[in-house]
Amino acid sequence: TGGTVRVLTEWAVYRGDGGLFAPAIRFTQTYPDGVSNASAAVPHPATATLSTAFVGFPAFTLNRSTADLNALSFGGCQIQASAASKWASFHGGGGQQSMPLVLHDVNLHSMAIGPLDNFFVAVHETGSSPGVLAAGPMATLDHIPPGHSFSTLLVIGHGPNSTLYDWGTRLLANTGKARLGPEKSFVLSHLGYWVDNGAPYYHSTMGYNISEHMGCLVHGVRNCTEEDALKAVQSAADDDNIPLRYYQWDDWAPLDWNWPPRAFPDGASHWLGPDPHLPSRPMPLSLYHGLWPAPPSVKAPFKWSADGAVPVDPAFFAGIFKNGSKAGMVMFEQDYICDSTRTTSTDVDTGPAWFRALDTAAAAADIDVQLCMMNPAHALASTYMTRASNGRGTGDHVVRNAQRGLVLSTSSMLLWSVGLWPSRDNVWTNSTVVVPKMNPERTPVLQTIMAVLAGGPYGPSDIAGAMNKSLVLRSCRADGVLLRPDKPATVLDAAWAAAFDDLTPRHVNGAFTQIGSFRWSYVHGINLGAPFDVTSVDLCPECGVETYIACEFGTGCMKGPYFEVTDRGGLTLPARPQVDDLTPGWSYFVVAPVFESGWVLMGETSKIVPVSRRRFFNVTTPSEGLEVKVAAAPGEVVSVTTLAPNDRSTPIVTTCSGETIGKGPVHSPNDFGDVDVVLTLTCGKDGCTCR
Repeated sequence: TGGTVRVLTEWAVYRGDGGLFAPAIRFTQTYPDGVSNASAAVPHPATATLSTAFVGFPAFTLNRSTADLNALSFGGCQIQASAASKWASFHGGGGQQSMPLVLHDVNLHSMAIGPLDNFFVAVHETGSSPGVLAAGPMATLDHIPPGHSFSTLLVIGHGPNSTLYDWGTRLLANTGKARLGPEKSFVLSHLGYWVDNGAPYYHSTMGYNISEHMGCLVHGVRNCTEEDALKAVQSAADDDNIPLRYYQWDDWAPLDWNWPPRAFPDGASHWLGPDPHLPSRPMPLSLYHGLWPAPPSVKAPFKWSADGAVPVDPAFFAGIFKNGSKAGMVMFEQDYICDSTRTTSTDVDTGPAWFRALDTAAAAADIDVQLCMMNPAHALASTYMTRASNGRGTGDHVVRNAQRGLVLSTSSMLLWSVGLWPSRDNVWTNSTVVVPKMNPERTPVLQTIMAVLAGGPYGPSDIAGAMNKSLVLRSCRADGVLLRPDKPATVLDAAWAAAFDDLTPRHVNGAFTQIGSFRWSYVHGINLGAPFDVTSVDLCPECGVETYIACEFGTGCMKGPYFEVTDRGGLTLPARPQVDDLTPGWSYFVVAPVFESGWVLMGETSKIVPVSRRRFFNVTTPSEGLEVKVAAAPGEVVSVTTLAPNDRSTPIVTTCSGETIGKGPVHSPNDFGDVDVVLTLTCGKDGCTCR
């Protein structure tokens, strides 16, 4: 106070290249002399909060009485407070609860704005003035280094989804992080078993669930361990031929994952045996930790944040990862990130140093990182981390009511834009088994669909022996390789347009698989109070006028009816409202392209994602037919459904057998131990063959 702070401002306009990058404006404020006591230099230091900008540039005034816009904001821990509102009444919670922000009109002309850097200390201040939005560094900063800059990015586009995606693409280009396909990550591409909060064997509920379901009570005392329970899970899965490829251990683990004998008498994971697909390594694990209340003796050798709350030294993570690596760790989950907001809000270095230290150690250990309990700023900061492959987009799957998880398709828009695959959390696959003190899972099929289409880890968490084999196997190949889409399910732009006036959410969500120029879409509606019409343009705005064939998941895709979808409509999601407090109403449809030859590849219709690039590739369309490569696990039988040009009512089901090892090409597509038997499906005027 009483001094002068020099701030240099500039902006740069990018016209876009017609391809990867959309039109954009970058606003930058630079402090050539720095600020030694930033929080005292704000006009009203006593009112400086995490929602107050030190200097707002850019600062916009959009007249709320004349600008008929909707504001889509992302906020809350686990990004659960993400929602649309009218710009005329928007407050967004302020601060990091409204960044990035997407504004759009009724015709879906859209803009996305948010920080391009300094994510831990960036802020959007909405203030009390009507229509004002100011972006800049938090007023809570203790100091700003000389020459330090803060940049904000505004991107113009059409539709909230593509505009936000284009905005995130520029963030990724700025930090140099590449987008990761799910097939590049072991956890994202394989079936696992999870004991996260909400699972029967989560640490706080594990005791009585072991006692109730394993007959371990002797004279009122439990005489079995966590290891016993999880051995039972593994044994039951093996007996039922459910191909679990890894296990997730949650927060009943000590700091360095050196488990006490009372929980794991035989060690952390050695009792699981080797990875059956790579016998040279132990069964893979996903391991967990929250924040770091480590004793001084543990902290002493390493560099920590000023308040001692978070480590900023790669050597700290490298040290604790050693035990994890010995146990077979393939992913580390960093939890409780929201609780660090104060720690990372007073200087520009602590937050990035924490994430980069974690990323450096994860890269050295060759593991993925999952970010959990984060707010939107942390999702943006994941662009600092090449190893951050996925992040939670919902709260813990504990309550199991009809509304739980509906925010996923909105939070997924943000996570996907910045290169993270959204995680649904663990799911139950059985609706008939009663677990003490826990709500039942009324819609296990829907929960599995949501988890698989999100693209994050798919982790059934049923009690030992209760896993629904037929449902679980709808997610994967016979070897546990997950069949995923190429884009997670997000709220369709058509649903945002339909909600423009009344703001009533239309939970109409879409994902897709792209093979060459062909797109297969997956659309689900949840708690719809009225029918909702979807056109081909709603599913692929950039595809132009094309014809598709749709069917409803389950019997509808296996036997029909099949119906045509064009730019004029054809796919109507039925009204299926919420049934009761625990039971949502839902529907799910698969939409496949019609090739020039008239043939349609509906795919493996028993699966949640009938056409996935881990099953099908190299689609070609001769003038009178169809040819596609099929990847089967050794010994697996794949049933592929097609529709002929002259008969769209009778499906043709062709068997592709992985027993043809020795007759067809076999290759290992990755370092995970997976083996593909490559077959060729050929369709023409005489029908279809696979060999």
